[in-house]
Amino acid sequence: MFISFFFTSIRDAVPRHARSWLVRLMLLMTLMIAVSGATAAATPASLDKTRQVQLEAQLTGELQRVVNAQRRIEGQGRDVAVSVRFVRDDRQQLGLVIDLSEAYVPQGALYFGAEMEDLTGELANIASEFLRNIIVISGVDIRFGGKDIYDYFPAESRFAPFSGRGASAPATAATIVSAAGHGIYYHYGFKDWRAQRDPSNGITEDFITPDYATELSLWLEKRSDIAAKFPRSNTTAEHGPSGQPWDEIGARYNLQQIYPENPNIWHSLPDATGNLRERNEDIRSRPLFANHIGADAIFHLSASRLA
Repeated sequence: MFISFFFTSIRDAVPRHARSWLVRLMLLMTLMIAVSGATAAATPASLDKTRQVQLEAQLTGELQRVVNAQRRIEGQGRDVAVSVRFVRDDRQQLGLVIDLSEAYVPQGALYFGAEMEDLTGELANIASEFLRNIIVISGVDIRFGGKDIYDYFPAESRFAPFSGRGASAPATAATIVSAAGHGIYYHYGFKDWRAQRDPSNGITEDFITPDYATELSLWLEKRSDIAAKFPRSNTTAEHGPSGQPWDEIGARYNLQQIYPENPNIWHSLPDATGNLRERNEDIRSRPLFANHIGADAIFHLSASRLA
């Protein structure tokens, strides 16, 4: 979702009762941008071998510079080799694989979390922007020494973006989870409540994704007659511990309120001591919630962060 055409924060500049029509306008403009971009860009079939090799080399060089300059989290090596290649799926759609060497995987870590998401998300965003007016791709897959991250952390596979239908009482009708990304969380280092994403072009991503999630669920329910569930709260009542509205708070805390007797959903790192432990639990809580209610699918909504 490209939102760089807004220069002031929607949260601050737009009254809550006016956001519904604004979200519709944003979705429409997003679609128009995507369609016009796709029309201007080359189609997958037009990417000949020579141009493919050229783009792979250019993007490899760009991402290598970014990786070299990135901060390292505990356990990551300094010398990380980057390679990029285009791949086609069974439907001949073109995708991109960013392969980081095994040194990028934090050694000795029991799990990966928000910091790894930030670092790899930065690379995926840069690659997507680099190619946006050149070639249409279906997605970006990040590998580590040719392997998926869950090959290094197999126990974490149940916290993947969606790991399948849960074992608890399955829904009798189709159910989707419309998961607004991010949200305010408690940071144990700064000892305060803060958004997971820094402002970009005057917009804090954490505060606009709930509107997207709500709008998406309305269309899905209207057109597909399905039930939509939300990990984050939609109420504007005050969340006592933070003093902020509930609809700006991360999913972890809403699920804690709904399932106080089931901490495995919202408190999946009981032994963690890191400053970001509740943010990491927030990331995990969404697929755990989807599996718990036996959802058929989960849509995890984020917005591209453009400089």
